[in-house]
Amino acid sequence: MSAGPSMRLRAILLFELAPVVKGPLLWAALASLIVLVVPIRYIMVGDIKFNGELVGQALRLNYVVAIGYSTIVFLTTLFALCFCLDRTGTHYLRNNDLLILSRNVGRPALYLAKIASVFLPALAYGMVAVALFWEELYRVAGVNLSNLFILVIPLGLTTFCLVSLYFLLRNFMGNFMIFFLWLLLLPVIYVVNLWRYYGGFLREGGLFTNTVNMLPQFGGIHAWSLGKVSDFFLREESWHALANGALWSVIAVVTGLFLFSKKRL
Repeated sequence: MSAGPSMRLRAILLFELAPVVKGPLLWAALASLIVLVVPIRYIMVGDIKFNGELVGQALRLNYVVAIGYSTIVFLTTLFALCFCLDRTGTHYLRNNDLLILSRNVGRPALYLAKIASVFLPALAYGMVAVALFWEELYRVAGVNLSNLFILVIPLGLTTFCLVSLYFLLRNFMGNFMIFFLWLLLLPVIYVVNLWRYYGGFLREGGLFTNTVNMLPQFGGIHAWSLGKVSDFFLREESWHALANGALWSVIAVVTGLFLFSKKRL
């Protein structure tokens, strides 16, 4: 009896994942990884002087890691949002085929399969990007920075948080509205949270700071990530951002499952 639902669940997941390799979105995203080579080749290699003094490789490495990882985060976020837009189009749980599938495997399983069909490719893309960045840093500059692979964990957390919030909002708004809302809000959230850790004045408290603390701490998660790679970026309190991202993810998934189970298809 248990084999039937399990096979149906795998079938719906494969059904949702199949367009990943068929469409051009993934291949365009993979081609965009060429930009990761730029900071390594132009900053780590060659002589860079500031006020007439040669900048050491150790100092340059910090900025290369920050620029490279920020690029990985940006590309992974953009890929996840574009794929959310693609996988929740006008056909989203409205045609007869998907209605039959939802009745066959259950609404919760179908909803989670939808999330997984976006999250898994985005996570795989982020892992490939981190591996490419490490390989280029080692091959071009001779720096074996294995700590870079730790970044896959917080990158996966922030991606899952982003995707789960997208699917939650999908119960209330259309795709393009959510897409452009995220495009407008994400830079603000990233910059404000990074400024909170590295700028300092946002730690003083007040209404604005408390409001920022309640938002998804995407920028804070990556401040923690960079601190794990280099002490130059270390902020001891930034682990709070991991708890914040995990809490937002759980709330978004649970609320989304509840709303979708009550939704009329």
